[in-house]
Amino acid sequence: MSNVEIRQLTKKDVQAFKELRLDGLKKAPDAFGASYEQEIEQDDTFFEGRIVRSIIVGCFVDRDLVGVTCCLPDTGLKCKHTAVIWGVYLKKSYREQGLAKGLFENILNLLPNCIEQVRLSVGAHNEKAKKLYESFGFKKYGYEERILKIGDKYYDEILMVKFLK
Repeated sequence: MSNVEIRQLTKKDVQAFKELRLDGLKKAPDAFGASYEQEIEQDDTFFEGRIVRSIIVGCFVDRDLVGVTCCLPDTGLKCKHTAVIWGVYLKKSYREQGLAKGLFENILNLLPNCIEQVRLSVGAHNEKAKKLYESFGFKKYGYEERILKIGDKYYDEILMVKFLK
């Protein structure tokens, strides 16, 4: 693979992030709680807000954003030791090349020291993603049946957690 850069996104990356996020929502609707139909209606300030509030790591190949992993630290007084990973997406043609592992290594390294545990959810049918998360020490703690509904089809999710301290 040519020139690969994995780094935290900034406000300057808002257009690339918006395009990739919409691509993911459209091509993998069962992987996200959000929907393409709702987010396509949002303006750039919505996506910029996501970059500002979350820690978002992007994978760039030849300067094109091809994947992201996002993490939102909780700000509540009793929960500020926790964070949730969301919006994980890597374009299909870039999968199985170690890039997802690079995204995850970077996002975990960027977490503030006060974060003691990180949660995420993954489609019960997504074996490759589950294996990736398990390789980083995430463990299943719950199962949500029929949490997503697309048309007439339901999707289950596995809830996972990693304790950092």
